[in-house]
Amino acid sequence: MNNAYDAGLINGVLAAMMIWAETDLRVVVLKGNGKHFQAGADLKWINGVRPKSPEENEAVVARHLRGACKRSYAADPDGALVQGAASAAAPG
Repeated sequence: MNNAYDAGLINGVLAAMMIWAETDLRVVVLKGNGKHFQAGADLKWINGVRPKSPEENEAVVARHLRGACKRSYAADPDGALVQGAASAAAPG
């Protein structure tokens, strides 16, 4: 079993990044169930948030994910270890 990209994963990463931002830690290890840290979106979850308005999706999903990313960039780690494959969109 691998981790699915869903509200639980987003909120878990956000919570970890909030704790990390309050420490002097310089290295992060992201580990999950299975061979890879993240195995793609949970399609049931995606179908559940799809009918919501753009404003609801922004409030529920995008803001939390953006917050986790901003906190990780601000922490400026010396290194990171991610279990298995890791892919993401690059900042534009």
